[in-house]
Amino acid sequence: MNRGMNRMKLLSLLLALCMLNGQLLLTGEFKVYANEPMQSLSWKALPDLPDSLGVAGPYVGTDNGVLIVAGGANFPEPVWENAKQWHRAIWVLREKQGSYEWVAAGELPGPCGYGAVVSIEQGLLCMGGNDANSVLRECFLLNWDEKSQQVEVLPAAPLPEPNVYGQAARIGNYVYLACGQKEAGLDSATKTLWRMDLSHSDDPQKWTWEKCTEVPGEARALHVFVAQKRGADDCLYLMSGRSQRGDEVLYLQDNWEYTPRTDSWRQLPDLPACVMAGPAIALDSNQILILGGDDGQYFLRADELRDNHPGFPRKAYLFNNATEQWKTFATNHENQVTTSAVRWQGKIIIPSGEVRPRVRTPHIWQVIPSGE
Repeated sequence: MNRGMNRMKLLSLLLALCMLNGQLLLTGEFKVYANEPMQSLSWKALPDLPDSLGVAGPYVGTDNGVLIVAGGANFPEPVWENAKQWHRAIWVLREKQGSYEWVAAGELPGPCGYGAVVSIEQGLLCMGGNDANSVLRECFLLNWDEKSQQVEVLPAAPLPEPNVYGQAARIGNYVYLACGQKEAGLDSATKTLWRMDLSHSDDPQKWTWEKCTEVPGEARALHVFVAQKRGADDCLYLMSGRSQRGDEVLYLQDNWEYTPRTDSWRQLPDLPACVMAGPAIALDSNQILILGGDDGQYFLRADELRDNHPGFPRKAYLFNNATEQWKTFATNHENQVTTSAVRWQGKIIIPSGEVRPRVRTPHIWQVIPSGE
């Protein structure tokens, strides 16, 4: 009896400790409590990317039922003694009867990464990026062929100008590409919003780009860009990123809504923090979820801190475009930046990416928000 009582007391103590700072961890699920439950995320590890170092800036998306992770860059170990290397490998993760398997599915035309990407009916559309020498204009489609177990690379209409660290989103027949850099330096960042009409031609090489009203505020790169409904309108939300004014790097927290119907922008409440290069995705019920990002606190100290860098803040942010309110909550998993959040099999997938300067991870996470 005493032994049973002691067990109960121990369990009560452990539960109380877990509840400190509003956090409760149970069966891999992380919840944050204020006055009432606000949001929870369930995390599940999928098989690691076959590249043991992982990559930052891969072209990520889905096609024909599989997850594609292509290209990107990393630093060979020891990371502070080696130059960045770009890659051309195309990896496909497929699921059969509850089991996940990676397939080596071909190569990109050349080693590259950090381009914009969006899944469309014709395949995974990859736009721009860079390699070891230049910023790219090229666009291409990635198509998974189940029979050959390979990804076919098809050319698409090039961008009007080179673009790296830009972000893309889709609404209906239109693909939108926002901001990014034209050259290697941050001072080449733009405010440009491009739009491509997918219904214009069945031939991807004949697709054309047109300019929309440019983004207000600062020119930027490595921002968040997500499509989400607001009332009867499908809108685009552009947030955060980084910019440069003279010699000063700006860590942006601004938040803008673009309405294609009126080709107009309006400013919304700022983010709680900068979320440079954070993966983001639209949820149901007017919500946008940002799973991490770099807040800029240690951005200029990477060379000084090196292996003592604490990594990027383990926080996530939820924006409701109906109430125009932000919620912040902690996460107990890696904050992976310079990668994408994509929908696959009804779940959110966060593949590989960067966890601190020069350090990538091969980890692949499946994330399930509560209420989904």
